[in-house]
Amino acid sequence: MSKNFSLYIVSWVLIIQLSVGVNCQMLQRSLHTTTLVDNKLYIIGGVHDLNGGVIGNQFLYLDVSVPFNTDKLSWNDITSTNIVPAHSAAASGTSNGALILYGGNVFAEKTKMDLIYMFNALNNTWMNVPKLNDEKLRKSDLKGISVNDRIYLFGGMYNKTLTNSMVIFDPVNLGFTTGILINAPAPRMRHGATLLPNRQIAYFGGMDDFGVKFPLNEIHFYDTMSDSWSKKDATGRVPSGRDAFSSVLGLDGKRLIIFGGFQMAPADALHVLDLTNMLWTVPNITGKLPMSRYHHQANVVGRFMVISFGKDYDQTIDNDVLLLDISNNDNYVWTNSFDTQLPNPLSLKGKPSSTTNKSILISASVVSIIIFGFLVLTGVFLYKSHKKKQNRAKILRVPGLDTSNKKEEILEIPGNVLNNRDFMFHVM
Repeated sequence: MSKNFSLYIVSWVLIIQLSVGVNCQMLQRSLHTTTLVDNKLYIIGGVHDLNGGVIGNQFLYLDVSVPFNTDKLSWNDITSTNIVPAHSAAASGTSNGALILYGGNVFAEKTKMDLIYMFNALNNTWMNVPKLNDEKLRKSDLKGISVNDRIYLFGGMYNKTLTNSMVIFDPVNLGFTTGILINAPAPRMRHGATLLPNRQIAYFGGMDDFGVKFPLNEIHFYDTMSDSWSKKDATGRVPSGRDAFSSVLGLDGKRLIIFGGFQMAPADALHVLDLTNMLWTVPNITGKLPMSRYHHQANVVGRFMVISFGKDYDQTIDNDVLLLDISNNDNYVWTNSFDTQLPNPLSLKGKPSSTTNKSILISASVVSIIIFGFLVLTGVFLYKSHKKKQNRAKILRVPGLDTSNKKEEILEIPGNVLNNRDFMFHVM
């Protein structure tokens, strides 16, 4: 190997080490965005309690294509690629494998931040879209929901006032539209938003202009196909009103899972809404119970609800990233170990009730009796049919002598009865 080639390799290794840092020191942060793109959780923006609260333009990702332990995470620092100014309370989404960053607040009054930034995860490059910089469309303190390569942005704060507008960004055609306001929920910020399998978005909770928390017995649904709003009432163990919490869809597509919120006790942090009957419950949970937190983010990765950073937790006690195994609806598990094993589909159905178990046993018994009876009757029929054929007289036709009258002599020969062999029928 030539000396020049060796120097070339060493140079590239140094460049890579400078651009991507592993196990870098992480600051506790909140009001950031966490976006899942191609098995990577990208984290950008936010505030913290040190150095005036400014995180800066740090841009990181966590590789979730491989197992890891939250006690010692390997963060990849790609800040060198970032063109987005330091900010907080933005919203994010995805489109065609790209990360879309929308809105948010900047810290310095003279700092210019474009309304839309797009990150290409294939080549680690950012681009801004200055022509879309309409400040009347800028909002903060909301969540982006990606549906069919569009980003839906409901509610949030606009010009220091809460709104209930639905802004829809089309990354393909680089344009904005707005959704209908008829039957839309009241203006709010820091609310929950979760995409459902039927392409409706569930909105709930949050805070109004006076700091009052919206109750969680009202769930609003926005239909992205028909551009319409509807509402359903929820019952059961309805959680207390809250804001700045996270929400995700359960793995079976039939449950909303919420965690955290401002000033929530650990025992009151986790709740589940069954969408089939609109019933709130507190799930069975095992594992070490973490402190609650707010202004965090949550994503579903594999069989885990992955909760990242936030505020109001102690880094010396709890990890920056929490893992909740939600693969078994009968028992959620707090754990430190992430793996890529897929959930067992049977565990998602939950444990049937005792009444259901009895019904299943009775039904199985009845079906077994019917099948057994059918097999016995079939065996008897086949036995008699076979015996009848064996006992039937065999007829041998012998040409007659009087062929002019075309007559034949008929000779009867008795047949053997089963030929001394028994006919046996086995029921398996």
